[in-house]
Amino acid sequence: MTIRLVILYGSSIRERVMRGLNLFRRADCVGVDEKWYLSRYPDVRMDIEDGRLSSAASHYQMYGRREKRLPTKPMVDETWYLLRYPDVARAIQNGQVKDAFEHFVQIGHGEGRLPQHPSVTKP
Repeated sequence: MTIRLVILYGSSIRERVMRGLNLFRRADCVGVDEKWYLSRYPDVRMDIEDGRLSSAASHYQMYGRREKRLPTKPMVDETWYLLRYPDVARAIQNGQVKDAFEHFVQIGHGEGRLPQHPSVTKP
């Protein structure tokens, strides 16, 4: 099997190779909210400003997915989340975390917790 790499000028060699390999992965179709992603992950914004990356989407494809970063701002159902995860409700009461949204973004997503009931469809 022969794999052709798409070479785009202005990108790092690693980024170009990864972009070429990623053409074969369906998960790369995930939409990335550039504005939210860069506000949430200032390290990525700095890498783009310094020319090490071309976009938030390229970061997510090469590193972010593997690092369990969120590509878009999640919709967290506060009521459902706190009923489903009483430990989070206790953490909020004890002042350890601000709210369900912040818990999910900072901790819950990485732990595999759901932001809302599984029957809710994504917009």
